Amino acid sequence: MWPYALLLPDPKDGWVWATRSLLGLPHLVRVLVTLHRAGIREIILPPDSAALRHWFASCHIRPDVPVVRWWDEADWPDGSAASPILGICGGILFTPQLLVWFHEALAGAAMGKALRHAQETMPVLVSFTPEVLHQHEPQAWTCTYLASCIAAPTISLPSDVFCHTVQELEQPGRDRAFLSTVGKPTDRWHVEWVRRWTFPALRWLARVGVKPNHITGVGCGVALVACWCIAQGEYWAGIWGALLLYASWVLDCMDGTLARLTLAESAFGQKLDTLLGHLSNLCIFAALIWAVYGEEPVWKGAVMALFILGGIVAAQRLSAIGKKIHRQRGSSHPSRLHAFLEKINHRDYAVLIFVLAVVKGFHIFLWLSLVGIQVYWVLQLWLVRRRTRTAAQT
Repeated sequence: MWPYALLLPDPKDGWVWATRSLLGLPHLVRVLVTLHRAGIREIILPPDSAALRHWFASCHIRPDVPVVRWWDEADWPDGSAASPILGICGGILFTPQLLVWFHEALAGAAMGKALRHAQETMPVLVSFTPEVLHQHEPQAWTCTYLASCIAAPTISLPSDVFCHTVQELEQPGRDRAFLSTVGKPTDRWHVEWVRRWTFPALRWLARVGVKPNHITGVGCGVALVACWCIAQGEYWAGIWGALLLYASWVLDCMDGTLARLTLAESAFGQKLDTLLGHLSNLCIFAALIWAVYGEEPVWKGAVMALFILGGIVAAQRLSAIGKKIHRQRGSSHPSRLHAFLEKINHRDYAVLIFVLAVVKGFHIFLWLSLVGIQVYWVLQLWLVRRRTRTAAQT
């Protein structure tokens, strides 16, 4: 899209917004990480940003940000260069999707400007050619001034693109707007409800510096304690185990949400969450089998464990293979069956286990799971084979 981006001061607050924090992360760091994820390689700060030099020198800057240069250090292209430059209004927090949308809206044009709302006059994004900078003094650069220097259409942002001012998000309760950036297409209504309900706790955890991986580990520990309670085979122990299992599921929702809110996603965190999630899943079913068949002949529990736990392992392995093939093919439109299997592949049965614990119905859950797991891994196997044949043909 744009190799260079020019970050400009807020028209009202200058650079005051840059070093203030929201959810444990300075605003400027949020902007820099977002630009890096959108493909920006180099950020230029204008001459009037000299006050930020001390801040950059005194704090640890994350590695996942673009190269930051000041105007006097930048190796700018000359006015004949073809690549446009992106001007960004300071004091605005956004997601990488904003830049993707702006690039698509320009439809190949080098110059253009975007407003948050049609009634506003100050643009939040301006795309212009290098010659515009060479024709005007750096001291005059603002988003509004640069937008007035180019003859280009003005575009209004769609309502579903996250783009808020720092002043808006710093108002009491308004930082909840960040929750609109952390969801996934497979999320269900109760997952979104848990995010809203736990947001005050997430806000506090972010401010005190708790890492998402810490929550992942605690959630796994709570799940293992829940398994121990359920495995006792006693009524009230099963109730407490089901409640702890629900608590572990809430923590499982919180770790990913905190990672996205604080821009702390990592490959290690994803692998850890997946590994501990699979471990907890196997332990939960093992505990349920022991609770139901612990006093029965050994062969009954062994057969149930073979089919249920073996089916879970097979389903997880086939799901991983299917995702790998899907990534290798580079397809962005999964089949309906794949989307359906991904939608039901969640460990969100804690409420059902609690209900069955109240009515002493763990055996019902095991038999339903026995049938469902076998159908699931067979469908995954069929899907993997179909993808493998399609890949071989292409």
